[in-house]
Amino acid sequence: MNIFKMAKRKGVSLRNLNVVMVVIAILISGVLFVAMHITSDMYARAHTITQNLLSWEVNSYNLQIASDYLTEQMRSFVITGKKQYLDHYFEEARVTKRREKALEDLKSFHGETTSYRDLSAAMQESVNLMNTEYHAARLAVEAYGYDVSYYPEEIRRYELSPEELSMQSSRQKEAAELMLFDENYSIEKEQISEHISRCLSDLAVELNAEQRDITQKLNRQVFIEHALTVLLIVIMLCIVLMTSRLVVKPLMKCVDMIRDEMDIPVKGAYEIRFLAKTYNLIHHTNLQNREQLTYEAMHDNLTGLYNRRGYDYII
Repeated sequence: MNIFKMAKRKGVSLRNLNVVMVVIAILISGVLFVAMHITSDMYARAHTITQNLLSWEVNSYNLQIASDYLTEQMRSFVITGKKQYLDHYFEEARVTKRREKALEDLKSFHGETTSYRDLSAAMQESVNLMNTEYHAARLAVEAYGYDVSYYPEEIRRYELSPEELSMQSSRQKEAAELMLFDENYSIEKEQISEHISRCLSDLAVELNAEQRDITQKLNRQVFIEHALTVLLIVIMLCIVLMTSRLVVKPLMKCVDMIRDEMDIPVKGAYEIRFLAKTYNLIHHTNLQNREQLTYEAMHDNLTGLYNRRGYDYII
C-alpha cells in the first residue's frame, strides 16, 4: 500500500515502468515460445500416431498377404510340378520375409501389447503351416520323380514314411494336394486371418486411445497459447494507454500552458512531474526577476520613489 501511495504522490517512474513491462513481456513471450514448441511436438506426435497406424495396418496385411502367397506358390508347385513356384516360395520365406519384417516393425513400436501378441500368434500359425507345406513339397518331388538333392534343405531333410514312399506317384501327388486343400489346412488359414483381424482391431482401439489423449492435450495447449497471446495483447494495450495518460497527454497540456506562460500542472509520470516542477520554478524565478528589474528601472535606488521613467510610465 505504501508503494501505491508513494507512486500516486510522486508519480510512476517511466524507467521503472518500462523495465517491468519489458520483463513481463519477455517472460510471457518465453512461455509462449515454449508452449508453441510443445504444441508443435504434439502435432508431430499426432501425425506420427496416424502414420504408424497406417504403417502397422499395412504390416498386418503384409503378413496375411505373405502367408497367402506362400500357400499359393506351394499349391502351384504341387499341382504343376514347376520348380519356379518353389523358388518363389523360398525367396519369400528366406529373402523377402514380409511376415518377419511386419512382426519386427510392430514389436519395435508396439511390443508387449494385445495387438502384437495377436500378430505374433498369426505368425506362429503361418510357421506351423510351413511344416505341412514342406511335407507336401517332399511328396510332390517324389511324385514327379525329381532329384531331391537339387531342392532346398527344408525339403531334403523332410523324411517320408515308408507307406508314403511306397505309394504310386499319382497317389503321392494326390496326397500332397490333399494336404494343402483339406479342412485342417483351411482351418489353420482361417485362424491366421482371425489373429490378424483381431490385431487390426486392437491396433485401432489402442491408437484411438492415444489419439484421444493427444487431442485433449492439444486442446489444452492451444487454449494456453490463446490465453498467453491475449495477455500479450493486453500488456501492449496497457503500455499504449499508460504512455498516453502518463506522457503524451501531460506533454500536450504542457505545450499549451507554456505558450500561455502559465504554470504547468504537476501530473503524469515521475519524469513529467519533475520537468513540470523545474519549469514552474524557473518560470516563477523569471517572473520575479522581471518584476525586480521593472521596479528598479522605475524607482530611485536611495529613496524608493518613482524616477523620471516611472513618472513617464504613470503619465
